[in-house]
Amino acid sequence: ALVEAGALPCGLGARDALRIEAGLPLYGHEIDDTTSPVEALLMWAVKLDKGSFTGSAHIAEVKASGASRKLVGIVLKERIIPRQGYNLVVNGEHVGTVTSGVFSSARNAGIGMAYISAQHAGAGSIVEVEIRNNRYPAEVVPKKSLLIR
Repeated sequence: ALVEAGALPCGLGARDALRIEAGLPLYGHEIDDTTSPVEALLMWAVKLDKGSFTGSAHIAEVKASGASRKLVGIVLKERIIPRQGYNLVVNGEHVGTVTSGVFSSARNAGIGMAYISAQHAGAGSIVEVEIRNNRYPAEVVPKKSLLIR
């Protein structure tokens, strides 16, 4: 009925582009059983003061000590796409890993989400994405800033 009304079918590529531009995590990419909501920046969904629950002690510990890594957005300076599993490097040192990436037609650039060491997670930081034995510069941005607003 939607196609008959003029809608065009789309697939997972379109879904991924939209969710990455919006900075929305996907289970199996940005979050899994080993991810803390502190490092994934999902504490808005966790209420530690509402009582004990499975994992609450660990989450409280990570929150108190600070996460060693953070989920951030990255925008590449060149027209190349960061893909899941690509390494992030600063001064030759591995500092993070891309969790999702896509070409954003809204930005006309490759964008993605990545876990990066907390010390390099500040907005405006420059990292290099290793893609097929080459390194490409990317700027760290807040997840909510992946889509130009």
